[in-house]
Amino acid sequence: MNDNVKTFLKTAIRHELNLAQTLYDLLAQEQKYLEKRHVEGLNQCNEEKVKILSEIDQSSQRRLKVLGLRSITPNHIQLFESQLTDHELQREWDSLKDCFSQCKVQNEINGKIIELSQNSVTRAMNLLRQSRSQNNATTYSAKGYVSKSGNHLNSTKA
Repeated sequence: MNDNVKTFLKTAIRHELNLAQTLYDLLAQEQKYLEKRHVEGLNQCNEEKVKILSEIDQSSQRRLKVLGLRSITPNHIQLFESQLTDHELQREWDSLKDCFSQCKVQNEINGKIIELSQNSVTRAMNLLRQSRSQNNATTYSAKGYVSKSGNHLNSTKA
């Protein structure tokens, strides 16, 4: 591997590492938004994640192309790693892989939060459906008196 290729690869991997660190920060911010149920923040995070992931993909494609590899090539990562003979380049690559591993863990945490939130909404919806199906629903008057009556949540016809 000539020096120009090494220099290009170091620059590309450092750029991807910066992008991966930005992605990790976005995923950490996404976790906070998920915990607070901040919809606008989540939407903004998702838009930024899509941009970052697209940039990472484009940079990765350029990096592989320099070595004559394509991401659809079987074992393209192993083939790429086999060409990393420079120790500094190998360290940069290892840092990038570590950062992506952290992103994966954070993304799994966020996925679990989403799953738990969906389960909570499903349980609440089931409770509402059950309360609608009861014939003797308990209601309260304006003065706070309890009354038993039929299903009040049905729609009326005009």
